Amino acid sequence: MPTPILKTYGIETEGAYPPVSPILRTFGIELFNVEKVNYVGIHGNQIRAGTINGGRFTGTAVAFKDFVSVLHLVGAGTVAYVNGLTPAYGDAYTVTDAGTINSQDAVAGDIWEWSGTEWVKMVTGSGGFVPSGTRAVLSTQTTLIGPYTDSSDDGKVFLFDGTDLVGADTEQGHEGAALFIEPSGASTFAAKGYFLNAATPSGVWTRFTPDASELIQFTCTATEEVNNLVYISAANTVSQADASAVATARVIGWIQSKLNSTTCLVSRAPGPVTSSGLTAGSPVYLSNTAGAASATEGTVIVELGIAKSTTSFIFTGARITA
Repeated sequence: MPTPILKTYGIETEGAYPPVSPILRTFGIELFNVEKVNYVGIHGNQIRAGTINGGRFTGTAVAFKDFVSVLHLVGAGTVAYVNGLTPAYGDAYTVTDAGTINSQDAVAGDIWEWSGTEWVKMVTGSGGFVPSGTRAVLSTQTTLIGPYTDSSDDGKVFLFDGTDLVGADTEQGHEGAALFIEPSGASTFAAKGYFLNAATPSGVWTRFTPDASELIQFTCTATEEVNNLVYISAANTVSQADASAVATARVIGWIQSKLNSTTCLVSRAPGPVTSSGLTAGSPVYLSNTAGAASATEGTVIVELGIAKSTTSFIFTGARITA
């Protein structure tokens, strides 16, 4: 048996040669001896788009990475140094000693970000160091300072292990890398997504998620929460969606934030949307549980997107299939 040129799992292919009309939707099918296929699909943590032509893939791939706490980590300095800066919007610094920043206690290992009007603590230090598991993107907008090297480390993603103030390069700064700023964090960039348009250090992290002006404001109740999937239940009003009936399964998006207990902002952007019990790379469905997503189909089958990890998924738009 010949080696398949494309092994597909839940992708759509269009414009195959010879033509198929209009879309060949494949699930677990191996394609042999196909001369040309225009291809968009999921491969591990990547979204790939391009052409299979003569057995060769040509195109682009966006590889999603884990959440980061800050987008523009410039370097490390004392509390006095940070307080004396005139920073650019979004600049972040690790502090190396204890003191007070913006009338708040600061300790070594903290990471603080400039919101445009004040310093905001993003990460709280632990034992004098940046906590283990913290991830940060080094700035491409401001000249880096120690312990980093300007014009060499720009745009790199660093991971901290809890034993120092430096961290280590994850070597994920390649063209097509994509990430989201921690959705639950205090950053002004929280929940926003960025992709790297060229390899570091020359690449720039470019935003691909919508501005707040692209979010839609609705009336809701105190029951609706951030990350809930919602449907329009009355004029200018949304409620938690669920798959128990078609009427409540018409998902329009997910709650990106709440302005107060009865006003929310709904997004149709890719997310990521927080969930649980998912399998990375597999389809995600609307659950019979109000507002929730699931790895398994509900009573009404509504496809929502693809799991990025066990706890989040990329929302690609709701589609009722059965």
